[in-house]
Amino acid sequence: MLGRTKYHNPKAEELIKEGLHKREELLQQGLSYVASETKKDETKRILLQHQKALHNPRSRQSILLSLKNQVLEFLLQYLTRLEIPPLTFSRGSGASEFSYALGRIVLSAVSIPSSDLLVTVSGKRVTVKAKQVSAELRDFTWMYKQKGFPWLKDRGSADAEVKGLSLWLNFDMEGLSLSKGEMAVRRQEEGRSSSRPPTESRFDTLISASTRPR
Repeated sequence: MLGRTKYHNPKAEELIKEGLHKREELLQQGLSYVASETKKDETKRILLQHQKALHNPRSRQSILLSLKNQVLEFLLQYLTRLEIPPLTFSRGSGASEFSYALGRIVLSAVSIPSSDLLVTVSGKRVTVKAKQVSAELRDFTWMYKQKGFPWLKDRGSADAEVKGLSLWLNFDMEGLSLSKGEMAVRRQEEGRSSSRPPTESRFDTLISASTRPR
């Protein structure tokens, strides 16, 4: 097995930090997978189990707490299974333009503090908001390439820790049939209107870059 030689590469670190700060694109790609998972039987069962009881004021608080715990377990399970496509972008213009790419992005060691997870139910809508989400990215790939002279380029792999992420998801429960036990769950696309909560994310990124055989 080839060892990994750590070294200080300011350009690579700049690339990785800028790429990871493209949080909305990264999360939207990943959350599309989470949304698709909500159509599966387990999530239907969770929502179906609590939907009727939520209409009872006496049991509402205990049901919300139970729902919150199950949503937390659900997110921790599926965020580590995100299928995130390679992230590509460019910066500059003309000969000084650089193209960048991050690949093999897999979240691990995802942490969501229970105190920073809010689950609310209004009618048939379930809203999930999470703050201070942290995760580790292990052995993802990076590369950069300059379009013109002096044609700088490099590639390698790196580890990073991302902290302070915020995410929110809305689900609509429609077509509920208790007799058949069926429920359609549809993720509501978040618009970019002024009513959308701002993303207040802070990234403390720890970089460990290494070369690889070309």
